Amino acid sequence: MLSNAVAFYALQLIGASGLVIIAFTAALSSKINRHPSWFSFCTSWIIACLSYSLLLLSGQANADPSYPICATQAALIYAAPALTGASTLAMFIYVYFTMQSVLSKSDLSHTTRFRMLLIIIPYFIWAVIFVALFIFSAKAPDDVQKADNDYYCNFKTRIPKKTSSAIACILTVVIIVFEVIIGIQLRRSWDGLARVPSAMGMAVRVMIFGVVVILALALSIIYLLPINAGPSVDITLAIIPVMGVIIFGSQRDIINAWKFWVSDQRKLPTSRVKPGSLGLQ
Repeated sequence: MLSNAVAFYALQLIGASGLVIIAFTAALSSKINRHPSWFSFCTSWIIACLSYSLLLLSGQANADPSYPICATQAALIYAAPALTGASTLAMFIYVYFTMQSVLSKSDLSHTTRFRMLLIIIPYFIWAVIFVALFIFSAKAPDDVQKADNDYYCNFKTRIPKKTSSAIACILTVVIIVFEVIIGIQLRRSWDGLARVPSAMGMAVRVMIFGVVVILALALSIIYLLPINAGPSVDITLAIIPVMGVIIFGSQRDIINAWKFWVSDQRKLPTSRVKPGSLGLQ
């Protein structure tokens, strides 16, 4: 396997596994509070990473992949940008409304239906695009191919790629608009938001990830152009979920949860530790 392919798959799997660990840590710790839109964000990027790694995970990275695997992956990777873009936008929207709630001292309980839509809509869009592309691949099987970079399967026709990139561009621009609005709100109301560390911390992390979003916009534009993007663009794309792991995995409550777990394990009496209880067989 070429070094570029190794780097691409490694980044995708690091991103997926890192986000799985972070999400499970937040879900299992009683001291960590995250809104479902945050979990949706993590899940969407996990799906994207696994979609790009499907050939490797199915053991067909170094061979001509079977048609069902190739067609499935082609549909998945073109549906993934809409999913990750929409779920990231949903998280930005939720952070914005949370900031407004903190500053106005209002209750968000009346927005339950709206918050549910923030979770459902990204996956609905993803499912529609995936099914449409899978049907397209069934009707035009000759259009399904292994990409020139050999990392994943795609379609010969450029229409799905351009459509996917255009959707990603639109969503990313809207995310950047919300990023600017959140940034202005942070600057104007820093003292008021500082009284609620959880809201402040998440807003700052989302703003930092917003810089990564700008990178995603640049990549989407490159994919829209009638040029051969090359392996460097694909590898740069694979860095985005890893950046998400670093940004959201370095939050204090996540780190403290792991510190507490490690400390708790060290306090266990030796006589009470059974073989395999610490993951050792």
